[in-house]
Amino acid sequence: MRATEDAFGGLDVAFDNAGEFGPTGQIDEMSPEEWAADVTALLTSVFLPLRHEIPAMRRRGGGSVVNTASTLGAVGISGGISSYTAGKHGVIGLTKAAALEYAHANIRVNALALGTVDTPRYRAFVGDSQETLDMLDSLHPLGRIGTAEEAASAVVCLAGDEAAFFTGSVLAMDGGWTAR
Repeated sequence: MRATEDAFGGLDVAFDNAGEFGPTGQIDEMSPEEWAADVTALLTSVFLPLRHEIPAMRRRGGGSVVNTASTLGAVGISGGISSYTAGKHGVIGLTKAAALEYAHANIRVNALALGTVDTPRYRAFVGDSQETLDMLDSLHPLGRIGTAEEAASAVVCLAGDEAAFFTGSVLAMDGGWTAR
């Protein structure tokens, strides 16, 4: 963080984007070690940078943090992804708590709750079957999944001056999936 401050004069914006996704097993099948690894990958990976970003932004007089959450941080589904769901719920809770704790310091903290986004990792996870891709598109009211460019635009919007009155907010970018 000090190197960033030295090179750029301070930290204005941070984007905390980390995590893994994939079925990890039903709750009664997971070991405590598997659970801890998932929660670390999803929640602690947001907490750790916040610990350093907040002081840097305080020194700067304010700033904006965007944390990557998930639509599964707002709802739950079955399928062996309870640790992922719990971790992303935690990211939303951490985002709201940090927003309240640092609003007085002019530090805004928001979350982007992503739905399905077409990335190389997504393609590797679901495969190349057009039938599968079409089925997954159909799960979204807009009839398609999001693009990485749309996700990047949402981060830029939340981080920028256009969202100067947003803090503790969770923006769902999910093609209407959670609106049902």
